Amino acid sequence: MPRIALLTLCLFAALPAVADARGLEGRDLAALERVSSPTLSPGGAQLVFAQRSVDLEANSSTSALYVRDLRTRDATPPKRLTPEGWNVNSPSFSPDGATVYFLSAKNGSQQLYAIPLAGGEPRQLTAFEVGIGTYHVSPDGGRVAFSADTFGECGADFACTKQRLDARKDSRVSGVVYDQLFVRHWDTWADGRRNRLFVAALPADRGTPVAAAGAISAELDGDVPGKPFGGPRTTPGPPMAGASWPA
Repeated sequence: MPRIALLTLCLFAALPAVADARGLEGRDLAALERVSSPTLSPGGAQLVFAQRSVDLEANSSTSALYVRDLRTRDATPPKRLTPEGWNVNSPSFSPDGATVYFLSAKNGSQQLYAIPLAGGEPRQLTAFEVGIGTYHVSPDGGRVAFSADTFGECGADFACTKQRLDARKDSRVSGVVYDQLFVRHWDTWADGRRNRLFVAALPADRGTPVAAAGAISAELDGDVPGKPFGGPRTTPGPPMAGASWPA
């Protein structure tokens, strides 16, 4: 009997703590940090990944790249690679593993950047008038194949596409007439642009970001072949002007 009485008292003592406990809520799920785009270095020793963090009070989120040394495992925590104040995605390695490429809209539109794996200041590689969707850097690091949404009649003239978009934004007329399907894909209305492929030569170290490119799918629509949902390739990319990437 004393044992039963003692057990009953212990259960009653625990009731307030149980009453104060709560289950997992929607706010908890929204506040969870999300990891994506895990990318192994060529030697397999380093892992770069993107991490999204949410500030519920500010109703905002940020994303950054982190590096984890797989040789030390849990002995060394992941180290942040990209600076504070940047939102980044789609990391990939240079063939020698010394450089990490990524996309960011830090300066207005999504462009290609590079940063040393050892850390440092990101270097902007492209400055196109339109944003980059997906990309793949050639094995020698001299060129990049990428996709971008453009108007067909503009070809590789990105300024032409931007001018048309700016004119629409400034127009006082907001109505649109569609005479064929389809008119909406997920959360985006069809506006006449298509996803096309381009190739550009990348600048040498500390060179001016490249702003011009050549179209390689002027009459076709498509993305740079790669991982599902637009991730960068890990194998040699598409040809430029009929020639394969350098070995």
